[in-house]
Amino acid sequence: MDKIYYQELVNKYMPKVPKIKKGLKAFLCGGLIGASSELLARLLQIIFKMSLNNSYLWVGIILVLGTAILTGLGIFDNLVKTYEAGLIIPTTGFSHSVISGSMDGHKEGVIIGIAPSMFKLCASVIVSGVAASFILSIIGWFIYA
Repeated sequence: MDKIYYQELVNKYMPKVPKIKKGLKAFLCGGLIGASSELLARLLQIIFKMSLNNSYLWVGIILVLGTAILTGLGIFDNLVKTYEAGLIIPTTGFSHSVISGSMDGHKEGVIIGIAPSMFKLCASVIVSGVAASFILSIIGWFIYA
């Protein structure tokens, strides 16, 4: 079987993905998360008389905690199936990956199962973040020193 014929077979039987529809759903979902986060930050600022920076910190905490709870209850997985990248890319995705990993390893116990499994899915994000921070710190040190 040559490569061209194989590619034609793959294209024939591969399900068609509605890219525009999926992209629009992800865009709207991510935008809704961003807009509601901004609204929540402003409400926290008004109701609790906190600074804007502190209200943003609390919004981050609320998003991570809410995602962790919804993941533990099994609700967030159903939302991800519907909205995909719109939910996974923001901070909620990181929280979801940590909690999902810990739920996968709960049968082996805390030390051997939960602790290592928590960072199985998100280790690349942590390593990338630390590496990028280090590189940008060095660049900033050269620029501003």
